[in-house]
Amino acid sequence: MFSRVSVYFIVSCGNPMMIKIGRAKNLLKRLAALQVGNGNRLELVGVLDCKSPAHALEEEKKAHKRFSENHVRGEWFRYHKSMVWEISKWIRRRSGHTQTGEITDISSKDAHSLNIDKNSLKKQLTRT
Repeated sequence: MFSRVSVYFIVSCGNPMMIKIGRAKNLLKRLAALQVGNGNRLELVGVLDCKSPAHALEEEKKAHKRFSENHVRGEWFRYHKSMVWEISKWIRRRSGHTQTGEITDISSKDAHSLNIDKNSLKKQLTRT
């Protein structure tokens, strides 16, 4: 399971599609809470693991600034076709790694309870 503080990128698959950029100590609980309050299907499209809550806050602010041209309100941004690819590149640059997040640590039980396809998420987070 995701145990560190993370900056996350979640797509709301409504019309219009939106992306939420936020931070969480427990990403699975955060995703579940957001899904309960959202009538649209939510999909995790990116994760940047951070060293501390302060580091996560700093990285979240940088992500908000990077994608500010698409800002709508609060932590929500307009989706565009290339944004998931741009998020993936941004995460790789910020993390200094070719892979992001700890997607392989999501248990099957957690993935099932959140209606998450682990393989799909892993592909999305490790695209080159």
